[in-house]
Amino acid sequence: MGRRTPAHRLMMVAIVIQGCGWLAMARTETPRRIAVGVYFNEETCYCPSDEQAFAELQKQTGRLAKVYLNFQSWTEQWNQFSTRLGDNSLKHGGVFMVVWMPGRGEDWPGRSDPGWSCKAIAAGQHDTYIKRYAADVKAWGKPVMIRPAHEMNGSWYPYGAAFDAPGMRHNGNTPADYVAMWRHVWGIFHDAGAENVYWVWSPNIFYLNTNNTLAQQQADYQTLYPGDGYVDWVGLDGYCDGVKGKWKTFPELFDASYRAITAITAKPLMIAEFACSEAGAPPGTGKAAWIKQTYLVDIPSRYPRIELVNWFSRDKTRHGETDWRFNSSKATLSAYSAAVNAPLYQGEVKLKH
Repeated sequence: MGRRTPAHRLMMVAIVIQGCGWLAMARTETPRRIAVGVYFNEETCYCPSDEQAFAELQKQTGRLAKVYLNFQSWTEQWNQFSTRLGDNSLKHGGVFMVVWMPGRGEDWPGRSDPGWSCKAIAAGQHDTYIKRYAADVKAWGKPVMIRPAHEMNGSWYPYGAAFDAPGMRHNGNTPADYVAMWRHVWGIFHDAGAENVYWVWSPNIFYLNTNNTLAQQQADYQTLYPGDGYVDWVGLDGYCDGVKGKWKTFPELFDASYRAITAITAKPLMIAEFACSEAGAPPGTGKAAWIKQTYLVDIPSRYPRIELVNWFSRDKTRHGETDWRFNSSKATLSAYSAAVNAPLYQGEVKLKH
């Protein structure tokens, strides 16, 4: 080979750089994959409790989920950690997520109870229960997501820190009290050696009433966050309710809250709970169209940080709400099934990042 001139060397460098750039592009163009979770409650059976419910979920939607939610208060009959539900979740290819709510179910929504304030929990008044729960979780030993004291920026749970009246927070809670409570509970699990827990912090999307301005809500997001050392995932809860409120698109519900929460932390993000009503849609649209737009257009185009979406599928009409199920109509079920079977929603849950 002849002697390379500077021009030759520059050409070779350019080729190498161009080649490396092509390889880098090829590596980064791995298709995005989002995991699908569900709270599937058909009243007579629900996941992850009943084998029948898993079969029904598979039959209706053509697939199972990667996360199965279970709601649990700290005082009701089924208030202990359930290895059966955890094992059922794993058996059917998913992670068990406990939505773990301090307080008594009869206190919701909105009642104050000093015994269930953030300060009371942080001071150790419920440590006996928490320690037993932590010990049971450790003994089980398999990965579990725990989502304690969710929607804490509202006022419908005793641990909520929203303003009930100007300058007066619900049940005497402050964001600092909430953080102290979270870290206290986390510390009990840590001391118990329950390293199989993945902690999920999930506020409600911003909501406005006469006592909570948008600025206050935004400020509370920052001050309610326990810190990256105490959290593995973050999430957002939000519902399109055309029955009691104004029908809203997914971006109208989530945009501002998504921007706020992603500015706080780089932790992985989920839509921890969401759903849509059948009633109340403007002319020319509906729940099926909302699902299609949300899953196949809005989420992939506007929300790159979302890694998991959990649909809340339960008819709560008898409880003063509406029918949130993904099978509330034939058209809705068809739209949901098509969406969650799209290639984009074939993701796995990466518990630790």
